Amino acid sequence: MGDEKDPADFEHESNAGDTVDIKVADELGHNANEPHSIYAEALARYPNDESIDQIDETKLKRKLDRRILPLLGICYFFYYVDKTTLSYAAIFGIREDLPLKKDEYSWLSSLFYFGWLFWAIPSNLIMQKCPPAWYLSFNIFMWGVLLMAQAAANNFATLAALRILSGAFEAIADPAFMMITSMYYTRAEQPSRIAAWYAWNGIGVAGGGLIGYGIGNIKGALQSWRYEFIIVGAACSVWGIILCLLLPNSPVTFRGFSHDEKLLMIARMRRNQTGVEQRRINWSQIKEAYLDYKTWLFTFLGFVSNVPNGGISNFSTLVIKGLGFNTLNTTLLGIPQGVIVVIWIVLAAVCNRYMPNNSRTLICAVFMLPTIAGALGFLLAPTDAYVGRLICFYLTGSYQASFVLSLSLITSNTGGQSKKMIVSGMIWFGACIGNIASPFFYRTEQAPNYPMGIGSLLAANIIEVVLFFVFHYAYKYENRCKEKQRAELRASGEMENNDLNDTAFTDMTDKENPNFDYACLPANTIYYGLFKTIDHPLLLLITVTIPLLITSAMDSPSLVRQIPLEVFLQVSSYLSTPDLCSLRRTCKHAETSLFETFAKEFFSKRQFMLSETSLQALIDISNHERLAQFLSHVIIGLDSFENGSLAPGFSQTAGANRYNAGLNDERALLSTGQDREMLAQAFRNLPNLQTVGLRDYSSWGRVRDNGLWHSYGATTIVQETGVRLLDLRGRYGTDEDAHFAGRAFSSILYALGQSGATPQAFEVLLRKPTSGLYYDAFKIPKFFEPSVTPVLSSLKTVLLTIDPRLSETDNGTDDDPDAEYPDFPLRQFLCHTPNLTHLRINFHSQLRSNPQLFMVWLGRPMISGPLLSKSPDPIALSHLQRLDIGMLTISPRVLLTVIHKFKTTLRSLSLWKVHLEPEDQHRQAGKRVSIWPKFLSHLSGLDYLSVGCIGQVLPTRHQRIGFKLPAGQSGKPDFTRVCSRPGDMADFLSSLISDAVVTWPEGDRLSDDESMSGDEYDSDSDTDMDDDE
Repeated sequence: MGDEKDPADFEHESNAGDTVDIKVADELGHNANEPHSIYAEALARYPNDESIDQIDETKLKRKLDRRILPLLGICYFFYYVDKTTLSYAAIFGIREDLPLKKDEYSWLSSLFYFGWLFWAIPSNLIMQKCPPAWYLSFNIFMWGVLLMAQAAANNFATLAALRILSGAFEAIADPAFMMITSMYYTRAEQPSRIAAWYAWNGIGVAGGGLIGYGIGNIKGALQSWRYEFIIVGAACSVWGIILCLLLPNSPVTFRGFSHDEKLLMIARMRRNQTGVEQRRINWSQIKEAYLDYKTWLFTFLGFVSNVPNGGISNFSTLVIKGLGFNTLNTTLLGIPQGVIVVIWIVLAAVCNRYMPNNSRTLICAVFMLPTIAGALGFLLAPTDAYVGRLICFYLTGSYQASFVLSLSLITSNTGGQSKKMIVSGMIWFGACIGNIASPFFYRTEQAPNYPMGIGSLLAANIIEVVLFFVFHYAYKYENRCKEKQRAELRASGEMENNDLNDTAFTDMTDKENPNFDYACLPANTIYYGLFKTIDHPLLLLITVTIPLLITSAMDSPSLVRQIPLEVFLQVSSYLSTPDLCSLRRTCKHAETSLFETFAKEFFSKRQFMLSETSLQALIDISNHERLAQFLSHVIIGLDSFENGSLAPGFSQTAGANRYNAGLNDERALLSTGQDREMLAQAFRNLPNLQTVGLRDYSSWGRVRDNGLWHSYGATTIVQETGVRLLDLRGRYGTDEDAHFAGRAFSSILYALGQSGATPQAFEVLLRKPTSGLYYDAFKIPKFFEPSVTPVLSSLKTVLLTIDPRLSETDNGTDDDPDAEYPDFPLRQFLCHTPNLTHLRINFHSQLRSNPQLFMVWLGRPMISGPLLSKSPDPIALSHLQRLDIGMLTISPRVLLTVIHKFKTTLRSLSLWKVHLEPEDQHRQAGKRVSIWPKFLSHLSGLDYLSVGCIGQVLPTRHQRIGFKLPAGQSGKPDFTRVCSRPGDMADFLSSLISDAVVTWPEGDRLSDDESMSGDEYDSDSDTDMDDDE
């Protein structure tokens, strides 16, 4: 009989005995949903490989590559991006927002694979019963649905459940990709094709970085990590629908291929000897799979190869970020990581193509070496060798090339559809265990270097190298057994010829099929292959040049690195700000050494203004992973374009347009309330925010450059317009100043409430003479009282500057039940601050402030009885330890009542520009009586006391009180006295009483100094009380 066979007689033709004949007919008869005659027709037209035209086959392969590989590649892109969204969510704040405690992030990484582990085998068996392309498309669609659902998670439990479900639906991915590849490509072609779609894993790494960078720049209502889940999930679901329309279920149903092309597509697959696609589960094959030791070797391979993968896929962003990069730069540095992975995979495919046949295990072992070298370098390199360690970390990606080639070992060395499904499932079963275990090697307390995690990667890689050699010798042993089996069959007459057609499309396992040979490297070519591989120029570049570059990056010392750190910091302290920034940019070591001192100096306390540019800078700092940790004190300066007094002719200057643009921007910002939202966004991301403040001045205390701390953006405005915004309204406070300050005060309160921030201190320091917050600035509207109350309750320190604006009819009492108290908002505000330990109240002027009603209420004891209907209850302030009062005129009785109310806890008292006014002033006319000695004699129990620029109200004027100079000294009296030692307090009070001197208007005084005019009072600001610069 010749090679040509009549298709009609194919089923009944005698070959290797009746058993084989019956099995061929039986298995072909069970091809799912397809007439088996097309397989018979294919073998009839192409009875052997020599009958296949190489040109036609090459054209067919190219067409298959165009139609299949992009589809599988995009699937794998989503497959990887889907798994790593949690990694990017980590750097976008999911751990802080949910919040996740201790090892909960590691558990989220692992729980994904619990779902995978549970559903891997059932999912593979279901796929055998279903059209594979449609089943894969459905699962990909569900990836996206579950990913979008994760965006709505608000706690660990919800996210954990969704992660388990996601893992279950993703369990089918790799087995499906491998099965589809084996349906259309020969064993020799499979490694390069698997590499082609697996390379999209690297594209997923790079694309994930780009996606993360883009999402990180979204300034929306949701947190960035929620956008990550929504956007990636939506794209994934859309792709699942597209895939269902484009991916074929079998060669027979592949649209776009002619009948002749389908015959050639089928015939060329006889070389695989792995059977055809079946929809029937063969339980005997499943039993054989579990009894085959090679199945468990693949399971162990899946485990050790995914111990590195589980850690890198979930912690790579945290490792890179730990090298000193911010969030957005970390996402960008994922791009070269992905590109390098693609290079490794392509290089492995090229090596596999040009190496001797069946040398995959050797190539897998060789490509493990860069990973091992990278892990060793990362562990052993100095912690400040950032470039070298980053390169080492990139090198660890070469293990993926080995894993890609190892996947083709399954499709090439496993026969029988059901057995192949089980073995494919088992390698991913092992992969699940590896991915579950891996995150727990990355201990939170070892961040950001994770030595145990990198160490686990190193150990797993070494074991994997050994395992590849185990596979090599196992396959050699199996091939010897196969050759012995064929010899025995030929000797018994059961195998008269070696026609591959007899077993090409029978659903026989690799053990059952006598024509099956395992793909391994022949013994006589192993050393030749090794030499040829290492002699390859591209591999030499990797194995020689890159280690040299790493050594150079890690070992080449610089002059800066040789300077002792203490000396380096001391030298840098003398530099101007521009020179300091230049020094930081010279090298990574300089940046690392100076960063902490630089951040503490320039970013622990910053002042901003209510402009879009300035507030955006605050947001940017709060989003900076490292700088946000340092910013603990945020000040809002009262720089404003509004209602300023501009110089004549300013409208004709070059800066007029810039000024008008700034004015319009400020009006838009404030009228829309956007300033409040921007402040809330920034406060939300400042983990160590301790103090917020409001100021109408630029702070001194900038030692470097001997300058001031201006509001961010104010200096630029001066340069562009020539206008200093804080000076626009003149030296004295105006109504416009007070209203703008009240608006800013309200915005800060609102933002703190919306952000959930709970600072310990709130400071309102207004130094312009006659400036202060009006009482109505303290009014808390009902709609944001629930969010603001927790903020006020958490405050330990409140510093206020108040303009009381008293009524002309103020009678100085606080007992009228029908009275409307103008200070009601301030009273209510303080009622929300029960935990204060430090309270400072400065009024706007000691000459014009007599807030008698408020001070009477503040000193009202906590007693039961009828309460005033239009006044809040008295406040206890049971934790108050420090009280500062300044810039007011007050009755000594009322002031003593306030002090004595808090005497059980009060340890520190400051009185600055306090003028005592006797309640019987009309009876004191003509009498020269100082009331301060009597007042001071009633003070006791203090550890700290400060009095400065105090005074007394005389019948016709305010007069300052001085203190005698020590014996032997001459000059003006002292106006400030301080005692900070508790043991000296009694003597200090005695000296104050004896040394207090009133300069009487008639000139009867203890010295010849001129009395002080009213202007001198106004010339003194409250700076002495504002000890925080």
